[in-house]
Amino acid sequence: MMSTPRLDTPAHNSVNSDSVDTRYNHSESTFRWHKGKLDIDSHVTDDTEQSIETEIINHFQHHAPPPVLLTNIFLACIASMVMWNLANHVFMIVWVVIHSCIALGNGLAYKAFRERSRDNNHFWYKLFCFGALLNGISWGIGSATLYTPDALLQSMFVILIVAGVSSGVTTVQSSLRAGFLLFTTPALLIPALVILLRFGTDSVFLSFLLVIYFCFITFAGFNNRHMVIETIKLKFEKDQLLQQVHGSERYFRALIENASDLVIVIDKNGTIVFQSPSSRTVLGYRPEELEGMCLYDFVHEDDITNLKSIINYLYEVPGKIIRGEARWLHREGSWLMLEGHGQTMDIDESLIVINARDVTERREIEDELRLAKVKAETANQAKSLFLANMSHEIRTPMHAILAMADVLKETELSDQQSRYVKAFRNAGEHLLSLLNDLLDFSRIEAGELKLANTPFHLPQLIESIFDLMWGEAKNKDITLNYAIANDVAPWHLGDPQRIRQLIVNLVNNAIKFTDDGEVLIRISNQSPDHILVEVRDTGEGICEEHQNLIFDSFAQADTTISERFGGTGLGLAICKRLVEAMDGKIWVQSQPDVGSTFYCELHLPATSEPSEFIDQRERDVALIAAKLPPAAILVADDSAMNRMVIDEYLRYTPCHADFALNGQEAVDKMADKQYDLVLMDLRMPEMDGLSATKTIRAQEQHHESKPTPIIALTAGVLAGDRESALEAGCTDYLAKPVSKDDLTRALVKYL
Repeated sequence: MMSTPRLDTPAHNSVNSDSVDTRYNHSESTFRWHKGKLDIDSHVTDDTEQSIETEIINHFQHHAPPPVLLTNIFLACIASMVMWNLANHVFMIVWVVIHSCIALGNGLAYKAFRERSRDNNHFWYKLFCFGALLNGISWGIGSATLYTPDALLQSMFVILIVAGVSSGVTTVQSSLRAGFLLFTTPALLIPALVILLRFGTDSVFLSFLLVIYFCFITFAGFNNRHMVIETIKLKFEKDQLLQQVHGSERYFRALIENASDLVIVIDKNGTIVFQSPSSRTVLGYRPEELEGMCLYDFVHEDDITNLKSIINYLYEVPGKIIRGEARWLHREGSWLMLEGHGQTMDIDESLIVINARDVTERREIEDELRLAKVKAETANQAKSLFLANMSHEIRTPMHAILAMADVLKETELSDQQSRYVKAFRNAGEHLLSLLNDLLDFSRIEAGELKLANTPFHLPQLIESIFDLMWGEAKNKDITLNYAIANDVAPWHLGDPQRIRQLIVNLVNNAIKFTDDGEVLIRISNQSPDHILVEVRDTGEGICEEHQNLIFDSFAQADTTISERFGGTGLGLAICKRLVEAMDGKIWVQSQPDVGSTFYCELHLPATSEPSEFIDQRERDVALIAAKLPPAAILVADDSAMNRMVIDEYLRYTPCHADFALNGQEAVDKMADKQYDLVLMDLRMPEMDGLSATKTIRAQEQHHESKPTPIIALTAGVLAGDRESALEAGCTDYLAKPVSKDDLTRALVKYL
């Protein structure tokens, strides 16, 4: 079935065959490389079909000018002249006149169709097709009537004229399928039918030839139309491909021209063959100034060797991406640090494309941060060293003060003297507490706080805290109680010393701010591995706006507190840091004049009772001291006060002490006499305790003698002091000020 071209869309008025309808851009095409050729897979849409029909009309308008259409009038006259003596003259005259009118009308319709194609070409196209039909019918009737078997030569000449006209129409008009069929069908089939019916079997062969010729002409016309359509499609696809190529070129050119990074293409000699416009902003050079220059002329001499090795490697491994950095010379003479990557180009492996970015400012910031870090670490080391020295200088006399207070308390004193001893011991313990707070906070802030993870008996720990704080509560005439829930396991894993410090701080705070009522310590299970510690008091309470401040460093809810109670404001800050270090959390609920409750949720997994557990009652100092055997002890310490304290501690024991004033003297005494135990101060003149311990251990190894227990004594607080002492060969470690209880336990343990 014939399909009428859709001509409702305006067609091109130009006769240029290279014109392409832009509506073809609506089609979808896929382009791919296959065996070195470009394959085009087109999906024709309705808009594309309409554009193709429009282009076919343009093709027809270009290849079928009006003079071509009017040639059939001349051929009709020739046919009449050939048959003039053999046919009816009246018929021939009428036929020529009618045929001429039809041809002229068809020519006028074509002219209108061509000139008015932008207005209403659908109507004029139909009129043109109708004229083609009339023209074909005219040729068919005329040739059938003029055919005379008696004048076969003249008749065949007329048939040839019709065949020639049909062939010409096929060449010119076949692209318009409707107009072509409307002409050739009546022009060839009417004479074939009339000749067959009129002249019988004598003309069967001629009729058959006309039908065969019609089929051939139709096939040729359709094939010609197909070729025209394929040509038009190729033009469309070529135009679309060009548009895509141009679009891609504009896209990538826009990317390069607007990129802030520097893009440079070099050859094997390092010659710059392309550079992006960003070279003006990055290096200060216009692109045309860099073209043809050698890349290495702009690179710092210390970086050229490394850059050349990278480029050589890229040529050895094409496609590999290598990152690097180098200093580049700016037009103004300064050096910029550029960081980027290079790769050989896919289209030409003899070229390398380099994409570089200016990281000078970032490197300067990194250098500043690195310098600031070094300064901070240096300052932190200086602070740690200062704290260690301060601790040593303060703890050494504090050791003597507290120790002599203990020794003096054991002598016969009057009531007034006992009060004096108690007063300066309490003052010393308070001063030591402030010092410990500062040192603990410093360790926590520096990330040097290390927590133990050992089994401990929680009820026994709470009971020892109660025993420690009961006296202070009694002095203020307030009640101190503790309660442990029945479902709380007795044994847990954690750091008992830090937990003791945490709860003691909270209880001490509660007692400090409570003048009447009670303080309660309550232990319960928060979850299978979490313990909830509550310290509740009936004291002054904390107003809501101050509750967020009390856990800050050096902060107190009321500025008059330090005047009334003293303190550094670090207690709760240390508690918060300790809780967080144990993967817990701390918070407070309080109302002024009602009281406060501090909550601590601690991660303390329950565990079973360890086999080596010793009942706390067996740790009573009096019982332990009775177990001391007679022993020779060497005390190495440069402080006379410390030597006096140790001598007083050992006065009423079966132990005898010799003293060394420095490490070298201790080494010499160990070489002359066999001692059962050594108390070694780590900081001494001439030879410190660590060096002395190493020397003693070396001598023992040389003589293959049994190692003598060496207990390190130090007032230092630097992180790693204990580890350093143990690595040097010390058996154990005691921090100053050393109490009589701690020293006695150590003597019992190692004698």
